[in-house]
Amino acid sequence: EDDDIVASIDPDMIFLSSDVNLGSIKDNRGVASQYSLGSTWVRDWVLQFCDGKCDVIADPSDVSFGAPYILKAKDMLRLARLWKNLVDVMRPYDKSWHLDMYAAIIAARRLDIVFTVERNMIGNSDDGMEPWDLAMWGESSYDIGKLHSHDPLTMQVAHYCQTYSISSYRWSKHDHHHLDIRKCDPLNNAFNMPTTGDSILMTETRGKELAHMTDVATTARNVWLLDATMAVAHEAIERYNSEFCVPLEHTKT
Repeated sequence: EDDDIVASIDPDMIFLSSDVNLGSIKDNRGVASQYSLGSTWVRDWVLQFCDGKCDVIADPSDVSFGAPYILKAKDMLRLARLWKNLVDVMRPYDKSWHLDMYAAIIAARRLDIVFTVERNMIGNSDDGMEPWDLAMWGESSYDIGKLHSHDPLTMQVAHYCQTYSISSYRWSKHDHHHLDIRKCDPLNNAFNMPTTGDSILMTETRGKELAHMTDVATTARNVWLLDATMAVAHEAIERYNSEFCVPLEHTKT
């Protein structure tokens, strides 16, 4: 339906909460997440694609946002069509991983779709721009942390785009490009879990301060993100295996 609301997220994003607040999603108005893109890229090379809609940029945040994008379905369809075309025509000028975001922003401006930019995405333990001041611990490692804002966020996600580490343990999505859960191969689908010593240190770190850039906070942020991403990814793989993969002994004839 046209009035359905669609959220477009990256494949490496995990919802931190099932709570959504959709009151701000209106015709031609959506919500996206704050990114550190700045605004100089617009005047440096993008004006030729703007159809006159980039001449005035009131605030850098107006052209510095990305996934998750949340819109009414009819607006998402309009955006997607132009977004796709712009990715193709802009790619000869920029081959960075930012290009998809650049194209979405320019498509929105050309279509007069306005995004309210929220601090609703978190994924980098070293980035002071991310909403670590809003991050709160869950009650246990099984209850992942959430972002608590005075004004309720439309939705909130963890973006596991970095490497997270604690003591001798590290986890990064880039270490698992071979992983294909459809193969139902336990060895293929496995990834290392924290050692007993690492798990003890993670337990001792949970609950510590997250907001300020200190060594203790950086360690705590890594644990917070490991709880929100690595543990959730591991659980998702285990659930897939139990539902779709026939145990080996059941395949024998």
